[in-house]
Amino acid sequence: MKNIVFGTMIIASFFSAIATHRPVLAEWVHFGTDPNGSETFIDDQSFKFEEGVLHLWVKEIFDKPKKIDAIGDFYFNLTDSHWLINCPERTLAVKTVIFYDENGEVIHQFSLNMTQLAWRDPPPGNSPEAIMRVHCDLLEQN
Repeated sequence: MKNIVFGTMIIASFFSAIATHRPVLAEWVHFGTDPNGSETFIDDQSFKFEEGVLHLWVKEIFDKPKKIDAIGDFYFNLTDSHWLINCPERTLAVKTVIFYDENGEVIHQFSLNMTQLAWRDPPPGNSPEAIMRVHCDLLEQN
């Protein structure tokens, strides 16, 4: 009888732990709104700094649907992107992009390996340049 009670307590504790466990979700922080109304968010918990390169996830919500003919005949309203920022070189590359429609459904995605990345200087005055400037300056101060 003691074994049954003890076993029941262990099983109940296990299921209680599962029921109350909450996974760590993205902490999207609003970074800014560009002149055309598109909004940029950064996942505060995705920051990782390796060998001079800052890794982070960025969400962009566009003011109106966009289309990229080169990768398919679809319109998207939202992207989640894995950005890599080389702070010493002040260059940026995009490793992964997930495209969503207006209902939040994934409609396309791609991911590149490190040898395929196209490192570039972000144009001044846009979200990538501002994100790079703010975060690289903070890293350099520490």
